[in-house]
Amino acid sequence: MKFIYSADKKGFIRSLLLVFSILSSLFAQAQDNVGIGTTTPNVKAILDLSPPNFDKGFLAPRLTTAQRLAIVGAPDGLLVYDTNFECFFYWNNTLTTWISMCANSGPTGPAGPTGPAGANGATGPAGSTGPAGANGATGPAGPTGPAGANGATGPAGPTGPAGANGATGPAGPTGPTGPAGANGATGPAGPTGPAGANGATGPAGPTGPQGPTGPAGANGATGPQGPTGAVGPTGATGATGPTWTLSTVTYNTNGTVTVNGTAGSGGPITSPNAAWITIGNLGTIAGTNYIGTNDAQDFVTKTGGSLATNERIRVLQNGQICVNRTTAIAGDLFASFGSGSAGAINSTAGVDDYPINGYSTAGFAGIYGSNTATGQGVLGQNSSTGYGVYGQNTAAGTGGGTVGVMSSATGFGVRSANQNASGTGEVGSGNAVPGTYMVSGSGGAFTGLPFGALGYGTTVATGIGVLGVGENLASPFPTPLGTGAGVLGDAEFVGVMGYASKTASPIVNGKWGGYFDYLPSANAYAYVAGRNAGTDYAILSVGTKSTMVKGFSNENRILFCTEAPEVLFQDFGTGQLNSGSAHIELDPLLAKNIYIDDQHPLKVFIQLEGDCKGVYVTNKTKNGFDVAELDGGRSNVKFTWQIVANRADATDDAGNVMSEYAKIRFPIGPQRVKTKNEDAVTTPSPVIIRKEK
Repeated sequence: MKFIYSADKKGFIRSLLLVFSILSSLFAQAQDNVGIGTTTPNVKAILDLSPPNFDKGFLAPRLTTAQRLAIVGAPDGLLVYDTNFECFFYWNNTLTTWISMCANSGPTGPAGPTGPAGANGATGPAGSTGPAGANGATGPAGPTGPAGANGATGPAGPTGPAGANGATGPAGPTGPTGPAGANGATGPAGPTGPAGANGATGPAGPTGPQGPTGPAGANGATGPQGPTGAVGPTGATGATGPTWTLSTVTYNTNGTVTVNGTAGSGGPITSPNAAWITIGNLGTIAGTNYIGTNDAQDFVTKTGGSLATNERIRVLQNGQICVNRTTAIAGDLFASFGSGSAGAINSTAGVDDYPINGYSTAGFAGIYGSNTATGQGVLGQNSSTGYGVYGQNTAAGTGGGTVGVMSSATGFGVRSANQNASGTGEVGSGNAVPGTYMVSGSGGAFTGLPFGALGYGTTVATGIGVLGVGENLASPFPTPLGTGAGVLGDAEFVGVMGYASKTASPIVNGKWGGYFDYLPSANAYAYVAGRNAGTDYAILSVGTKSTMVKGFSNENRILFCTEAPEVLFQDFGTGQLNSGSAHIELDPLLAKNIYIDDQHPLKVFIQLEGDCKGVYVTNKTKNGFDVAELDGGRSNVKFTWQIVANRADATDDAGNVMSEYAKIRFPIGPQRVKTKNEDAVTTPSPVIIRKEK
């Protein structure tokens, strides 16, 4: 039915009367309801539609999805038919969204990711053409009114909540019992139970044969002396001997003594044994003439008196020699004990402080020690906070306090070892600063002002300054073939690792875990693992970032990374229109880590893979976007998509920004680290000194 409106006032009134007369013939109006096609509308209906011939239906407003979403201020319950979804939608003021009437339960939830397209079904047979309806009379065309201005597009309503799950269907019949599984592996043995009580003692066995007689015991102590016997009678007086008058006693150069008497006294008489004289002896025979004891007693020398504190050297009866002590330590052939040492006779300051000293000039040794087997030429020990061996050079030159030289391929010039589980094998310090070592210990600890340690590999092109091996990696260790390195790290998992600052330190800019630089080139330097201008970086460099793949001849071919002035994330995917529209849901993990606002929108790129009217992207959020066909198209074309978005700032659990990413663009970067040249001096190799045997 058409209603025709006239442009003039009288015509308009006539038209209005015509409409009223027509409605009067079709409508039966009661107090609170209306019937169309019936004079007795249902009392429970506000509007009862009843076509007389039962060949008509109710035709609701037909809108595309875009037109439906453009309605502003829709009243609660407004009903429309969406031609894209081919479904009725009504507006729900409580949920502030359009509710689809095509779902079995609940409003439509957000669309899941598009699954792969199923195979096309076979085309059904064409239906028969229905009879053509009779043409109605054509009324006169009214004048076309001016086109109204397009209303502003309203905001997209939120996606309604997912409908309640349907009731669980009845459980299917229980399937037949499957075959018994194989027995599991035998579990580990349980702990050993407590020991049982000891059994009763068995009867004593027969007495064994008598063992051999042991060695004779030491003689017992001498018994007390018996009483003195009675004095015997006086013997007869002997004959009178010759008269002898001594004149002189002579000490001979060989140590014998000659006694001379007066005339008639007899002599001279010379002693059969010799003594040591204070001005020295002549004619001695080594091994025959000696100073010492002939009994099992120590030989002691003293000066300044006979007191115990006057003792200087003692040769024990077993051959051990002690200086400033009366007893020796097992294994010592010669031992000198200084001030404060256990058993020292004297501890006089300035006298007994240094038990042994050796002095030499030119190319000789102050102290020489030699060992031809597995022992030590010189062994020093300390049981407190001092040093077992201490070497000092006070001259200004290229000498050394301690030098170790070895000429064997399997020996060591200097070997340092600490037997404590937290000990340090060697501590070295330079630049007149104290040494520093790890509390947990290490093989060596070196401290200096500009440099703690220097490693210098002198082989041209292949020398390696420092080789560090970790994680108990088994020998042989991998080293580069045909090239050298300043530092080489070998390990099972991480060869080289660098840290900057401490975990508890405040976060500041300009600190990096590593820095690498090829000095001759203007752009070949890189910062690794650090922070610049509030942003954390993995690698920051002027040169390009690249990877390599194999060519057709197995040669390496280089590929280059795309660079951008902002920190961007990308993702790619596929989709398909369903009657002209599709919703793409982004990966939730990606959505969690991107930043979207008016200045940093989600960038979406669509590539169609079939013929349609074209598409546009709408409803872009960090969670996804919609794709709709232009001009109300309803095709089912497949497409691929690509999105680009700014990376979100990194925050801690309290929401504080730890690293800025979202809004930076062309930030200022750090300059190249400046270098300076440090002079090095090569010292001559120490001369191997051998004492002739």
